[in-house]
Amino acid sequence: MIHNQFFEFVKREKNTPPLFLNKLKNGIYVLCIKEWNMDSFQFRMMWMPFKWLGRKLSFLNSKVMLGSLTVIYLIGLFCFMYEEMIPKQIDDNLHLLFAFIGMLLIIKSFSNRKDAMMAWYMVIASQFYILLSIAFLNDQYEYYEILLYVSGLLIAALTGFYCLRKLRSQERRIDLSDFYGYNYYHPKEGLLFLLSSLAFVGLPFTPTFIGVDLMFNHIDKDEFLLVGITSISFLVIEISVLRIYARLFLGPNKKIDHPISYRSS
Repeated sequence: MIHNQFFEFVKREKNTPPLFLNKLKNGIYVLCIKEWNMDSFQFRMMWMPFKWLGRKLSFLNSKVMLGSLTVIYLIGLFCFMYEEMIPKQIDDNLHLLFAFIGMLLIIKSFSNRKDAMMAWYMVIASQFYILLSIAFLNDQYEYYEILLYVSGLLIAALTGFYCLRKLRSQERRIDLSDFYGYNYYHPKEGLLFLLSSLAFVGLPFTPTFIGVDLMFNHIDKDEFLLVGITSISFLVIEISVLRIYARLFLGPNKKIDHPISYRSS
């Protein structure tokens, strides 16, 4: 419009549209510039409920609770290996329990601001819970398919823990309450952690890319509840892991012994 004003200017005719239509047109134009406040709507209607629920799950931060979840998972693994010993009514619904626990862990990781190590642990634990739930549901989920997905998870998990431990030993502070810009002094750890995060997202260069497709392929089309829980988990995990990376490694570095560029510049 500015270009046309200067180079293709045409004088407006005197006959203007009615006042109401003019106001309506201008109002729609302003809304289009603001993208109809979709960012605000998405934040309020999608991410705020997840954050609210994550704050309500603060009991998951305790070491006792995390130890209990580990024990529950080991019991579930035992039940999976000896599934014929479980009553059919329990066996038919056990997969939903593990999928639900995995979803809660992801949501808690998404809202965690105190400790990046804890948030990373919850991401990893949630994936193993979801994997176990689908293995419970479908007896045709082959071991080599499970191992393919687990191999990608383990490599990404261990690499991420290595980066976080090294960062903690040198910088001390790795909470998620601010942006710390550690990429300035730790570019190698930043790159490794980014690759680990992308592995959890399931990018094509990782084993998890194929593993996720195979895993979803084994969910029955009538399992609407499991599809919903698993979809929410994989939606939030992408934001959760990249949020950890962004908070720790992006933004202006907190140390003041070198020039930094502020947002105002």
